[in-house]
Amino acid sequence: MAAFAVAVSVTFAAGQAQSAAIGVGDFGDTDADTAAPDSVSSGIINGAVGIGIGAGPDYEGSDSYKASITPFGRLHYKDFPQYLEFGPNPGSRTYQVRVNVLPWQGIEVGPMLTYRAERDHVESQAVRRLGKIDAAGEAGAFLRYWLPVDLPRQGIAAEFSGAADFTDSYNGWWIQPGMTYKNAVTDKVTLSGRFYADYASDNYMDTYFGVDAGQAARSGLRERSADAGFKDVGLTLGARWQFTDHWFTGAVGTYERLVSDAGSSPVTREVGSKNQLFGGGYVGYRF
Repeated sequence: MAAFAVAVSVTFAAGQAQSAAIGVGDFGDTDADTAAPDSVSSGIINGAVGIGIGAGPDYEGSDSYKASITPFGRLHYKDFPQYLEFGPNPGSRTYQVRVNVLPWQGIEVGPMLTYRAERDHVESQAVRRLGKIDAAGEAGAFLRYWLPVDLPRQGIAAEFSGAADFTDSYNGWWIQPGMTYKNAVTDKVTLSGRFYADYASDNYMDTYFGVDAGQAARSGLRERSADAGFKDVGLTLGARWQFTDHWFTGAVGTYERLVSDAGSSPVTREVGSKNQLFGGGYVGYRF
């Protein structure tokens, strides 16, 4: 997603400026406390929508940054727990649309469609010479389970999501386990944290982190293959302020470390960085 999570160029802050810092489940979450209707919501369609602006690496493994703008939101029908949620997701570096189909509080499960931006027009000349990687459409599913812990004004959730390419861009898949913590420190201010890791298939890793003989000759990077495995671990911290009954704002930052073959790839080690940073701010409206 482009850079600082919601960023400046409506490139769906998802793929290239990669996933931007603000993401699905990260704005205070586009979830319960950011978008849940509560007392201000009484219409047929309730929820929250907003826009974020931020920056992040211009490709996965880059040390150059790019800004972009991204919309996000979460919509409910009346006071039913099912919802439609959309926004960027760090780690997977995608823009996601999720639908929770379960009618119960505390557990959310449903299908997910994601968009992964192309790798093209990046700052690194060596990476540009590797050739363009087309944008990808992905289909998958997600699960979020809020643990039954007795913590006043706090919540902890275990999460799992994954998707596979259906557009023949890289012909692979990825999964992302994670844990989220939220603390409503006051009626207006919520702090959140999220730890996650991403595991990717052989085809994903070889497409985004591998360098074949022809690419090595064109780019000057050393030849290298990349195998399936965990590619990153990350931590996101956020703060949200509900400054009126309807309007809220906040900021989110993510630190991500590329590991295994993703961290040792020439696109990371020779011309980029294992350390990936995302950050941004957002404003939204509850209704």
